[in-house]
Amino acid sequence: MPAAPRVPCFDDHFHLDPEHGDYLASVEAFARAGGTHFLLVHKPDFERLSPTPGAYEAEFRRTLKMGHEVNARSAARCVVALCPHPAEFPRQAERLGFEAAFGLLTKAVDLCASIAREDPLVVALSEAGRPHYPVSPEVWAFSNRVFDYELAVAKDAGLAAQLHTESATPDVMRDLAAHVEAAGMDKGRVSKHYCPPHVLPEENHGLFPSVLASRTAVKEALAKGDRFMLETDFIDDRRRPGAVMGPATVPRRTRAMLEQGVPEERVWRIHKENPERVYGVEITL
Repeated sequence: MPAAPRVPCFDDHFHLDPEHGDYLASVEAFARAGGTHFLLVHKPDFERLSPTPGAYEAEFRRTLKMGHEVNARSAARCVVALCPHPAEFPRQAERLGFEAAFGLLTKAVDLCASIAREDPLVVALSEAGRPHYPVSPEVWAFSNRVFDYELAVAKDAGLAAQLHTESATPDVMRDLAAHVEAAGMDKGRVSKHYCPPHVLPEENHGLFPSVLASRTAVKEALAKGDRFMLETDFIDDRRRPGAVMGPATVPRRTRAMLEQGVPEERVWRIHKENPERVYGVEITL
């Protein structure tokens, strides 16, 4: 039997947790399955919310340090995305009040951009956006203000943005695209995390779908085109076994694509050309 072709395999949303997860062993599982590259997304600790800008900076620098350790010690390669999580605003607002929470989180966003200017391994703000669950009208309004600030900072810093929001219907995608347009940002540099297979222009309104890599979603996305990326939202947390998808999922789905006759050039487009377009990186084997 001929050897499987060597192709790039990019997971667009991958967390690591040295305290509660398997950390580099998770990366090894990804690489053994055929994974080559991933976006390492900052993972906040909701049990210990950062109370100051300095505490946020320490959080972000820990994630960046992990990215460098992955690249030094693993066969897989990662780039890094930093941002406060949208669920932090409601919690910080309870603690500080709305205006003070807005001030703290926008300072944290500024720190992400500052770190990115120091270190080119940081390529995006993620998870930018707004809460994915119902909140009060005031929390929603302030969350959208934070979201708009994140987009403006990403544009000014030359970073991509990856969005965590409510479920991505075409109408939601249209609204998100309007925020991106208002910020003057290139919609092709904004990906929607945890996205259904909204590959058609009338579904995604110019934003880049990061499709959760279920078998059904991958099949539907491929039937519509190649303008999407795949993700697991792997959380690397032994306290939550079975949550979302495991680290080998995207490589396995990619291998299945090839076995089912998907042309290699389509796989290269999804796993190389698309992340290069969105994040401004070079995917090399």
